[in-house]
Formats: sequence, structure tokens, C-alpha cells
Amino acid sequence: MRLSAGVRLGPYEVVALLGAGGMAEVYRARDTRLGREVAVKVVSEALGADGAFVQRFEREARLVGSVTHPNVVALHDVGVHDGKPYFVTELLQGETLRTRLEKGPVPLSTALGWATQMAEGLAAAHERGIVHRDLKPENVLVTREGHLKLLDFGIAKVIAAAQDGEPEGGGSHDLLNETLASGGSKTGTGITIGTPGYMSPEQLRGEPVDARSDLFSLGAVLQELLTGRRAFPGASAVESSYAILHHDPEPLPPTVPPGVAQVVHRCLEKEPGRRFQSARDLAFHLEVLRAPTAATTLAPAPATPRADWVRWVPFAGALALAVVAGVVWFAATGKKTAPAGAHPGVSAAGATPSIAVLPFVNLSSDKEQEFFSDGITEEILDALARVKGLRVAGRTSSFAFKGKNEDLREIGQKLGVANIVEGSVRKQGNRVRITAQLIQAADGFHLWSRTFEGDLTNVFDLQEKIARSITEELKVVLEGDQRIRLVPVATSNPEAYSLYLQATAIFNRRDGKRFPEGVAQLEEALRLDPGYARAWSRLATLWILTPVYRPADFTSALDAGEKAARRAIELDPTLAEPRAVLGLALTERRDLPEAFAAFRRALELEPDDVTTNFWFAASMVSAGYTRRANQVLDRVLAIDPMYPNGLHWRGLTAIGAGDVELAERLGRRARDGGLAHAGLLLSYVAEARGQHAEAVAQLTDALTALSGDLDPALAPAVARGALGDAGARDRALALIQRYLATRPTVVSGAVPYALMRLGRPGEALEVLARGPSGNDSMTFPSLWLPIGRDTRTLATFSDSARRIGLAELWDQKGPPDLCRRIEPQKYVCE
Repeated sequence: MRLSAGVRLGPYEVVALLGAGGMAEVYRARDTRLGREVAVKVVSEALGADGAFVQRFEREARLVGSVTHPNVVALHDVGVHDGKPYFVTELLQGETLRTRLEKGPVPLSTALGWATQMAEGLAAAHERGIVHRDLKPENVLVTREGHLKLLDFGIAKVIAAAQDGEPEGGGSHDLLNETLASGGSKTGTGITIGTPGYMSPEQLRGEPVDARSDLFSLGAVLQELLTGRRAFPGASAVESSYAILHHDPEPLPPTVPPGVAQVVHRCLEKEPGRRFQSARDLAFHLEVLRAPTAATTLAPAPATPRADWVRWVPFAGALALAVVAGVVWFAATGKKTAPAGAHPGVSAAGATPSIAVLPFVNLSSDKEQEFFSDGITEEILDALARVKGLRVAGRTSSFAFKGKNEDLREIGQKLGVANIVEGSVRKQGNRVRITAQLIQAADGFHLWSRTFEGDLTNVFDLQEKIARSITEELKVVLEGDQRIRLVPVATSNPEAYSLYLQATAIFNRRDGKRFPEGVAQLEEALRLDPGYARAWSRLATLWILTPVYRPADFTSALDAGEKAARRAIELDPTLAEPRAVLGLALTERRDLPEAFAAFRRALELEPDDVTTNFWFAASMVSAGYTRRANQVLDRVLAIDPMYPNGLHWRGLTAIGAGDVELAERLGRRARDGGLAHAGLLLSYVAEARGQHAEAVAQLTDALTALSGDLDPALAPAVARGALGDAGARDRALALIQRYLATRPTVVSGAVPYALMRLGRPGEALEVLARGPSGNDSMTFPSLWLPIGRDTRTLATFSDSARRIGLAELWDQKGPPDLCRRIEPQKYVCE
């Protein structure tokens, strides 16, 4: 019996019938408590009489309700009305993909964007143990705002339920949605669940299914988005099913890039083991596929009075696109790079050889020697990264697989490389044995495996042999000094080298609390070998990053960092790291023109160095040159796609450009990569979407991580105050005033940021103008985000920009993206 308008189901008042099927009716209703409209789906009376069904309904509804993700329709509530179970979801306005597809295929960029969102939504559900089982265009809705939502996870069976021995398909009900077959016939109770034309082969065969079944369905939907035609058409369900089991879809149009076609093909593999193995992996590859499209649509940088400072940037952008294209190709094909008849390790004609060096396993009896095996890995990786004509995955991305024992083919696809080096290190006293093997990622073919033995005194010779063997196997032609040696002898003192590696391990983990320990280790290494240039360079890096963790040490740390960097350059002018350190030190001192020049010199020496590129990009973002910074950040992520800080800053520029979806994806990846303050970006995402509680929580976490030297009560007060809590705002301002009254030598960068967020932009500028904060990188980028508009449009902003060193840079390099020059040192921003 259908419900009339005005009928109450608990707190929900029926407004109108939206649709009906054999097992459920859907109503528009009003939540009388919150005054919002919702959708209520009421299950049929026949099913409601089944006590076992009601129990399972409630159990599965709770699981579906546990999935909180912007690409999954939100389940608000469940209940029972007159013996009939019902559930309540958000009420969405938009059109389904089926309705959109009636107009024909969609543009490539749109199709990839929607597919990425589908994969992200599926990943969230799969991680909760829920498989959709009926992904199809009818179950995907695009809201009026262009945001995608996955509908009807209801017939999804829980993986855990299958593990409890529940028969697959036997006696089960279609729980939360009405599923129609392609011929218009309803899916029956107790038969295979799904929709012909989109079901995976294992579903059709009645076999157990897992998350990979949804990826097949997603591939079928993506094929249809790109062609406007069903991947597996048929006049009947039987014909569609036969096509899925025995036929491949028609080839995609020639306008679809090969990388995209390969990803679609891999989703539609008949055997689950040949598909992507997780929705998260698929989302990652789809995001990479989108990168070239996004990069090519970037607006050109405005003309500047002196463009020489960015002469290399167009080259950087072009190389980033080429590298991303390579990532797409290797990730999508999963095939050998060698043409038929060629040596397995030789790349196809015109292709750039690519490689990842995975962390070598520590086989030493002393497990504390882990730093040594990691250090050997990094030394080999760095040596190969400097070889022209060889593309090497960045350290962060390669080390992300440490101890995970993942399939090498999957690793190759994730990193977009054709070859992988893995190995082990055994250190016994003064003896070292290194075993290394070069493997073709696509099929696991071992190109070579060798063991290198020696004393600690000739450890660099062992690394040299390994690196040279790899370049020879990959047919890379060495140039210049590299024809003589790839791995220089950095020191002849084994103990000094060991201390260097221990300090490097602290640096790589960004373990700020242990920085003093790392500094002490490097100082001891330099006592043993005063001419150890790389130790001086690493010492400079630790000192220059110290103020991030201990702002009070700002002046002394910068002085020590600059001194060590200049000593490293004196000893070895070819080192790029100390020049980058000088660039960062000058940035912190707000001498921005000289900082940019230092970064440029460092990049001339090592164009692919991830840290230097990132520091330079961050400085450009801070100065307002967002579009140019994006080119460099894209380059960083092309080399090292899992680099957390690169992901975070690229997400910040995405927020500034209004691309909330991209910002969210990058923010999540940064958070998953361990970035403690990734919540800063994620709070902007939540705020843009009106998710107040989430925005407060994320901003609190980020501010806590970034303001360890301040009163712990400040972070939550600023977060709540920034999001509209007047009482919290007053408490935060009182805490700030109390802090400033102590007249700190160096003001924490969190303070001007907090003032900006709390509606005191003028005070924020005054605090900034007092002098370097030790963490300007927290406040400066915010000036160019939507939250900074009230600050940068103040009449006093131009004068403040002069006082904090921005205007001098703008006079030399041209105005930032959001400003125009009125006269020297005077700018108006929008």
C-alpha cells in the first residue's frame, strides 16, 4: 500500500512518491527535526514479513551507512514502519549517467574525471568490506554541481558475510534497491544479482566475487562514456552475458589516447587476476591519466619584465608531461617495453628507459643496521637519477613499498617504470655483501642477478659496480664524467660514512625531535673527515629545516645551515643540495630575488632533484606565482608521485583554482603518505563543501602539527573560530595576544595565519611585517587562496608586501597572478 503525503515514518514526513518497483517504493520526504529534504525507500510488505531478512537488512544497512565518502550517496537512517523496513538517504538533484549517455559520448576529460570519482567511491566502500555488485550508468548520478555519487550499494553483499559461510546468491534478497535487467525484467530473488551488460564474468558464472568485480563494471561504464555505446550490447540478457564471457568490446575511437584504452582494457579482463587489484590503484592510474590533460590547459604565465629566471620552466613542464605520459603508458599497458626480438631489458625505440630502486633488505645480524641498507639503496638511486637518458622513480615513492612484499608488476605499474632493482645488504663487521637483481616489471623476467662483496673501505666501488651494471643492461649511453665514474668516493673513512647514513635516515623521516642527534652524528663525521663535502651538505639541510620544528632556533639554525652549505660548495662545487639549502635559507630570510637565483643554480646542476624542485615551487607559490609553480610541482609528482609535500602543495594550488575534487584526491594521498599537516588542505576541501564538523576537525589536526611551540588550546580554538564559532574566536584571539605579549624573538608562523582566519587581516599583516616567522610557508601561500582575499585586497597590503620582501621580487620578476603593478613597489591585488 503506497503512502500518502503527510504520512510520518518516525521523524520523516512523506512529501511525494518518486518511484516504485516490485520490492521497494521511494519517496521524497522531509526530516522534521532538521528541516531538510531526504529520500526514503520503503521495502515491500512481503519482504518485511521475513524476520531473517529484516535482521540482515539492518546489519547491511549499518555497514553501508559506515561508508562516508563524497562520491557515495549518504545513508542517514534506517527504521521500520508498519512492519516494513525503510532507509533514508540524502536527496540528490541531477541526472544519472544513463540519462546523460542518451545524448552521446562525453568528452575525454569528463569521462576520466567521472571514472576517477567512481573508483574513489568504490575504494571507500571496498575498504569497509562492501562490494557494490551492480555498478551501471543507472546507479551513478551526476549532481547539478557536477559532483558524482554512487547509488544503491544495497544489493552489495558484505565480503565478511561470505566468509561466514553464507551461500553466494542462495536465498538472498535484493536488499536496498530495485534492479532491472537490460530487457526490463526484474532481478529475481535467489538468482544471480547484477545487471547483464555490466556484470563481471565471475558474477555471470555464479562464482564468489570480490572488489575486482566492481572494477570490471566500472570499465564497462567508462567504455560506454567514451563511445556512447554499451561495451557488451545484446538484444537480450542472454546475448549480453554471452558477449561478456566470450567477446571483447569494440576498440575505442582513435581519438582516445593509448594509455586510456589500456586502462579500460585492463578493467575488462575476463580473469580477475589480470585486472587492477584494487579500486585505489585504479583511481591512482586514472588520476595520472588526467594529469597531462590538466597540465596542458594551464593558463600561460603572465609576461614579466625579466623572464630569464624561468627559462628552464617550459622545459620542466614539457619534461613533466613526457614523464607523466611515460607513467601512463607503463602503468596502463603492463607489457614489456622491448619490441619483438629485442633484448628483454632494452626499451622500445624512442622510449626512455625507466627504473625504480626498491629498498634493499637488511640481512645483517644486527637489525639496527637498517639505516645502512637504506643508505646503500639511496646512494644507488641517486647515482642513477643523475644519468641522462634514464628516468628513475623518486625516493619517496620507491621507499613506500618497503617491507610490503607487493607484486613487482603492480609496483611497476604504480610507479610507471619498466624495470625494478631490488636486493639485500649483509654487513658483518667491516665486510659488506650486496646482492642486487634487475627485473623487468611487466613479467618478472630477471635481467641479471649479481653479488658484490668487499670492505667498508671500498663500499663506493661496490655501488659503482651495481649502478654501472644497470646502465649497461639498459643500454644507457653515459656522457661526460659519468663515463669515468657514476658513484664518487665521498669519503675514505668508513665510520664517517656510517654516521652520515644514520643522520640521513633521520633527515629522510623528517624526525624533527631527533634532528639534534643527526646534527651531532654529522659533526662527528666531519671531525673524522673534515673534507667530507656531502656530510657538510646534509648538515646544512638538517640545520635549515630545524626552525620548522623549533622556531626559537630560527636565527642560529639559519646561520649554521648557511655556513655548512657554503663549506660544502667550497669542497665540491658540483653538489646541488647545498645550493638549494642556500635558496631555502634566503627564502626564510625573505631575500627572495637571491633565493630564486640560488634555486636556479641548484637545478642547473641537478634538474630532477625532487627536494630542490619542491622548495623552489613552494617559494613560487608563497610569492603568488601559482601557475608557474604548478609546472614545477607537476614535475615533482611526475618524478616522485607519492611525495607527500608535493601532493599537499599541488592540492593547495588546486583549491586556489577552485578544483575541489583534485585538491581532495591530492590531500588524501598526502595524508596517506604520512604528512602530519595534510588536514590543512583537507579542511579547505571540507569547508568548500559545507562540511563544517569535518573542516573543524581537519584544521585542528593540522594546526596542532604546525604550532607545537604554542599553547595547545590555540589550535582547536582557531579552527572553531575560523569556522564561525564566535566564542572560540574570542578565546583564540586572547591566546594570541597573550603569546605576543611575551615579545618572542621569532613569531610562530601559525600566529599570522590564525589572525587571517579569525577575521583580523590587518593584524596578520602587521605581525608578518615584524620579521621572518620561521615558518612563512604557512602564511604566505594562504594569501593567494580564497581565505586570503580579505587580506590581499586591503589598502595596506601593498605596503606590507614591500616590508616583507615580496614587492622587490615582483618588481624584478613581474607581478603575481592575482595582482597588477601600479608603480614600483606598489601593487593592487584581487
